[in-house]
Amino acid sequence: MAVPASTAVPEGLTLREIPGGPYVRVECTIGTQDEAFDLVENKWLPASAYEKDESRPVLDCYPPGSVSGDSPMYLCFPIVEKAK
Repeated sequence: MAVPASTAVPEGLTLREIPGGPYVRVECTIGTQDEAFDLVENKWLPASAYEKDESRPVLDCYPPGSVSGDSPMYLCFPIVEKAK
């Protein structure tokens, strides 16, 4: 979500600029996010042409109404191509 720089930030929240770049998005549930982390970091990434970009954060996105363990969510892992 893009927020204009002039937006007032409510007390208790922090406005952060996140550098752009490619992400791999994994759909999971709140209750299965640990398994999703394992899948991406220990299975998919080692077998792919990508590695995790440690300079950017992993993002977790919760659609409206996500309140229980079986609620859907997305994990977005920053990636870069592996050095050849």
